[in-house]
Amino acid sequence: MQSRAIKPVPEDKRAFNRYLYEVLEKHYQDIRDIYLGYALLEGVLVGESGVNKGSIVLVGGPDGNTPAYITMSSPDGTAWYLFIQDDGTVKFHNDVPTQNSDGTAVAGSGLIFGEIYTDDNSIATVLASQDTWYDVTIFNANGESNETTPDHTDDSITIDSAGVYFVAISLDIRSAASNNYYFSAFKNKVAGTELHNIEARRTTTVANKPGSVSMSGLANFAVNDTVSIGVQRTNGGGVSKSITIEHANISVMKVESVLGGGVGVGSSALTIEAHTSNDTLTEAESGSIHTNLGSSGIVTLTLPASASEGIHFTFCIQETQQMRVDPGAATIRSGSGQTAGMYKWADAIGESMTLVADSNGDWAPTSIDGIWSEEV
Repeated sequence: MQSRAIKPVPEDKRAFNRYLYEVLEKHYQDIRDIYLGYALLEGVLVGESGVNKGSIVLVGGPDGNTPAYITMSSPDGTAWYLFIQDDGTVKFHNDVPTQNSDGTAVAGSGLIFGEIYTDDNSIATVLASQDTWYDVTIFNANGESNETTPDHTDDSITIDSAGVYFVAISLDIRSAASNNYYFSAFKNKVAGTELHNIEARRTTTVANKPGSVSMSGLANFAVNDTVSIGVQRTNGGGVSKSITIEHANISVMKVESVLGGGVGVGSSALTIEAHTSNDTLTEAESGSIHTNLGSSGIVTLTLPASASEGIHFTFCIQETQQMRVDPGAATIRSGSGQTAGMYKWADAIGESMTLVADSNGDWAPTSIDGIWSEEV
């Protein structure tokens, strides 16, 4: 909208009315554009520095659900929409937002995660047919969550914000007979999509002998997708079999947005690095996730020397190749040993370990899935 010079306002009432009519007649289109929100403004200053405070008010839609928003264009002309949901979380979206669940948080929400679990379950999961996936339906509690919807009554976690998530699953099982079992994460139950990168096999050789299963990996989810577990047996023919999952946990953590690939201030994105050769980690990489995806041999990852307390890393096996985590002269104080200078290793897909530096410069595991052995 262009600025135009306006002549002085007359004091006489009749003259003022004529003047007002002329202004309305002359500037009708500009006034209409402002009223309808079409005005094009550039370099607008609201308020006066050190004198008057500026204020802009954007109101939501008439239904009480539609948020107000600010439209901004990226350098390539793509339109992005910035808005605030009911709890104060600032979000951006690649379309006009119409509800709280639209878009991706850029500030205010913190890390996005969710969890469901079961403890001391005694109900068996019946596998009537061979080579058929069955939903695991034994969860009995919701864990911690933020910006996801855990629902143990549905045996799943619902994704509220689209993006790439790290999925970790651990199971403690007993089988009524010797069998080959496969477990897998699923998107939208077994009727939906199997996540082949988050899968594990367990062979039981003795009835009722306990065993453990762990799986982890990355998956891309849309809003309202669910994360759950499926199980099947691959032998036994038409004879119905059962398996009891006594303890189970599904955890998800958002690591990257799918909207444009960018990461805003305060977003929940984490760094994930796939290693195909040896590498030495630095304190600046604290909080990152490291895999051996794509490797064809042993990969050794060396932890930073004399690390500051609280520095932490997560290691995930994504190839059937050995990954070694080397503490240098320090100690990884786990159940497999506490010898200084000895690395820990694992080589089965789904095995994972998170380490945090303690006040002595050594490393303490906060979680271990699978078998991480000490160097011999």
